[in-house]
Amino acid sequence: MKNVKFLAAGLLGLAFLCWPCPGIHAAEGRHLAQMSRDPGGFEELIWNETLPSLQKKYVLEYLGKEAAGQHYAAILPNTKNELGIKGPIAAELVFYSQKLKAVIIYMSGSFSHRYETVKDLYGAPAIKGDAYAYWEGPQSYISLSQEDPYITLRLTSRKME
Repeated sequence: MKNVKFLAAGLLGLAFLCWPCPGIHAAEGRHLAQMSRDPGGFEELIWNETLPSLQKKYVLEYLGKEAAGQHYAAILPNTKNELGIKGPIAAELVFYSQKLKAVIIYMSGSFSHRYETVKDLYGAPAIKGDAYAYWEGPQSYISLSQEDPYITLRLTSRKME
């Protein structure tokens, strides 16, 4: 009789562990809908824009190849306050198969100020830590991190062709 109780308790515990948890699925649903105003790029840079097209608009300096991506430095002369960034800025553009897939911006300043600016535009992040936040949208991922003394803002295309 004692073995039957242990077996029943074990099966009940296993069923509980395997049962879908509504709270987890609700959080997953919220996670996927976090960034409703997906930027689809940065400023006038649009995901999948070709390297030759961007070389006509900006002066790009080849930085090298990392993993499958080619990295270029660029000066974006007329940033219009997207993500709280104004004026000319230096950015790193990452291309895969000659198409724009990521924009990386290194900044100084307050992480909490940058975090609040991105949060105001795109809502609560999917992941938040002391010096890291991550947003996910239908077209883009955005990550914001701080490694003293710099803040790194990375916008990445979700579609890797």
